Order: sequence, then structure tokens, then C-alpha cells
Amino acid sequence: MATKVIIGEGKPRIVIQEETATVISSVTAIDQANKVVTLGTVTLTSAVLNRYLVTKNSDDEETKGKIIQFDNDTDKVKTEGFDNGFPAAGAEATIINKVIDLPFCKEISEAYEPVMGKEKTKYHNRKKIRTLKGFYYYATLDYSNYAKRSMLASLVDIYDATRGNAFLFYPRVDNSNVFYECEIDGAEYFNIAQHIKNQGHKYVKLSFEGLSMLTKIPLDESLLDIGMSNIIVQDDTYVIEDLDE
Repeated sequence: MATKVIIGEGKPRIVIQEETATVISSVTAIDQANKVVTLGTVTLTSAVLNRYLVTKNSDDEETKGKIIQFDNDTDKVKTEGFDNGFPAAGAEATIINKVIDLPFCKEISEAYEPVMGKEKTKYHNRKKIRTLKGFYYYATLDYSNYAKRSMLASLVDIYDATRGNAFLFYPRVDNSNVFYECEIDGAEYFNIAQHIKNQGHKYVKLSFEGLSMLTKIPLDESLLDIGMSNIIVQDDTYVIEDLDE
């Protein structure tokens, strides 16, 4: 049984993971008020739009922002903002991973399937014991009432078997600390139809399944990274187990 999305209030986001960075440069100047950074001499193309500019902040920690504009004449890049503080001048910068921000939909639902160990019986009292191992994650984004053509076009890299890597799914982009490594749910069809007079599309639902087993459902709305293949230690009650174990 699905539960409504429990983390955040923003729109959903999908990040296509890429193997290598498309640009390597450095931050030469910053304009924090306008969310603009100046890079060393580079020649950018439209391929960098809606990708992350990844660099370091003044504490030498990673920070990244989605690129929304660029100007090759001035080597300036404008972002929608950075998720961990503004970059520091002189920090190395890379551009990697495609960011897909989806519109609000009719409903986002999340399901957590319990995974139980084998049943055991204590012979002295015949008591049955079942161990809860964790939960598998599923999400459905319901655009069945209406979907714009532009939104559907943004999904082309998701529904592409040559993609290679799994993608990251953020149920709510305003809480960037909570995300899941996902693949499309192979048990669900991708359905689509046109509205009357070709005014948009209907019946579209996006179904994803997480690739890691969670040991806890984040009902406390903690700002934690969960669902990834590696463990990010902020609270040791959130532990990700390998599917092979």
C-alpha cells in the first residue's frame, strides 16, 4: 500500500548519472547576488544547460548548482543556486549529470515493501519468529490528467535503454538531502494518450523502483541521504544493505 510523499513540498527531480565530466575548469570569480560564477576560459554549448556545475565552497566541501544560462564571451555561468553554499574562487569546477525538474503532478505516492527473513520456530515454546530485514522503495508520479509535450520530451533520457546508469530520484527538490537511486519499474507499462484536439496528453504515470534496500522508513522526515548504494553517516539508524546479501 502506497503512502503519500513524506519528505518536502517542492517539485520532483531526476538526475541522470554520467560517467565523466563534460568540462573541467576553475572558478575565477563569483557573483553571489546573481548566482553567477566566472570560469577559466572555456567554450560551452547548449549541452551544459540543465546539468550540474560541481565545485567546492569555502570549507572545501562539494557544492553544486543546476546551470540555466551561460555566456562564452564572458565565461560566465548562471545557476539556479547551489545546494551547499556558494563556490569559492579558485576551486576546480566540473559539469556533469543531467538534471530533469518535473512539474507538480496530480499525486506522488511512495511505497515501502517490507522484506522479511525466513520464519523460524522456537522449539521450547513453539513461538514463531520473523525478522524484518528492511524495505524496498517504489514511487509513482501521476500525470494522468494532463502532461505537456515539453515535460514528456524531458523524459527521453530516462526511457532509453542505452542510458547505462541508474538515475537519482528526488521526491521533492526542496529537500535535496533525500533521494533514491532508482530504475524504471519493469512491471509497469508507460501509457500515453492525447487529449481531444491534441491539447496535451493524458494517462501518463511514471513508476520507479529503488535499487537498494532500506532498513528504516523515514517517517520522521529527517534530512538524510537514503536509498544510495553507499552509506552516508549522519544517523546510524539509517543503513543501506546490499541487495546481494
